[in-house]
Amino acid sequence: MTTMMLDLTCPETLDPLMKVAGPLAKRLSARIVGAHVSPAFEGVAPIEPFALSDAYYDEIRARYEADVKKRTKQVDEKLSKVLAADGSLTGNITHATAGPNGIGAKLARLARNYDLVVALQKGKINRAVAPEVLALDAGRPVLVVPEHTSSTDIGSHVMIAWNGTREAARAAFDVLPLVKPEGRITVVAIDTGQEDAGKGFVPGDTLARTLARDGLKVEAMSRKLSSKTIGNELLNAASDIGADMIAMGAYGHTRWRELVFGGATRSIVDQITVPVLMAH
Repeated sequence: MTTMMLDLTCPETLDPLMKVAGPLAKRLSARIVGAHVSPAFEGVAPIEPFALSDAYYDEIRARYEADVKKRTKQVDEKLSKVLAADGSLTGNITHATAGPNGIGAKLARLARNYDLVVALQKGKINRAVAPEVLALDAGRPVLVVPEHTSSTDIGSHVMIAWNGTREAARAAFDVLPLVKPEGRITVVAIDTGQEDAGKGFVPGDTLARTLARDGLKVEAMSRKLSSKTIGNELLNAASDIGADMIAMGAYGHTRWRELVFGGATRSIVDQITVPVLMAH
């Protein structure tokens, strides 16, 4: 992974993102590209029967463009300062304006140009795009960083959440470049007790053997579901084994189903304490 994109749509996310992205970029000799997407100018809807004058409309647009220019300059200066403070990091900013489909769609299109996306958990700081949705739309692995992270150097012990789905398989192999040469992997499978076709328990032994053939230190572990949700069980497993990162598939169920009823994707990103690599 030689180039990683940071979602800086909310410029305030830079500091917590760099706690994880900085050490990772050094280890991988990767370039950091900050992506800043501004909302599209939507104008002002006239109130009938009064029509807005051209002069007033131009004034509103000029204010919007001045605000965008100010924000982009702030992002430029902030990233440049962070990179300059550490001479071993390289990078640049890319700016874009959202189209009619919104900021998320534009950010996803930008993300497709890079090896890895690093985005902050949506919350008080990141108010723009949910990173798990970005993983779904971009087709690139997204490393989700907790809003209040203490992680500074990940990859020593990676937990792969395994259920045999295509999303989980994608995440399992996308995370490999992030594992340190001396690091180790634990493949964790959760036994929910379901026996329905397509939902039954899939142990991680075969995957573990495959990864071990690449010279990695890998072990497989199975757990009975004892928490209220699979997401909680996975987070408990990560804590129990001391994992510093989780790799998992994003939206294994249909997206609308998880948005309405919840699911492992949502429950994990809402409560993560370590970075999570998501892939779809």
